[in-house]
Amino acid sequence: TAEVTFENEALPQFGSLMITKQDRINDAYLSGAVFRVYRYIDADGDPVSGNLIYLGELASDVTEDNPTGRVGLTGLEPGKYFVEEVAAPAGYLDDDTEKTAIVVAGETVTVAFRNSPIIDIPDEDPPGGDVDDDPPGSEENPKTGADWLFALAMGALAVLLALGFLLIRRLGKQAK
Repeated sequence: TAEVTFENEALPQFGSLMITKQDRINDAYLSGAVFRVYRYIDADGDPVSGNLIYLGELASDVTEDNPTGRVGLTGLEPGKYFVEEVAAPAGYLDDDTEKTAIVVAGETVTVAFRNSPIIDIPDEDPPGGDVDDDPPGSEENPKTGADWLFALAMGALAVLLALGFLLIRRLGKQAK
């Protein structure tokens, strides 16, 4: 009789999810981004309908030991996961793209976020000095929109003066 021995190698039951953060322009890896990771209860469900289990927050940190600043979770059950950036690195605009990833047993899936730097436009005077945007004479008091009222008052004053003049003339003729 022959004896046969079978050995079963245990298959991995868990996978990993890694997150990277890069500058959109020069591809540099960035520190300081904060991400939230969720697992879908129902892989076909909507992330806003209470279909998520919150797993935690992770922050990217580029160091000598971790030059890509990659952060992640290991030992995850296979399934669909949801990742969102909740804070951008200093000097960068938020990447509000919501990402999903499918974790497979024995594999690592990577989710990449890319941020655009905030462009600082200096507030400097142009060559040749300060530009005066105000027209000549604008140092006067501002117009209040009461021009019509002034014209009405001047007209009424003119009428009163004319009536006064006529009255004085008439009284002068009667006295003679």
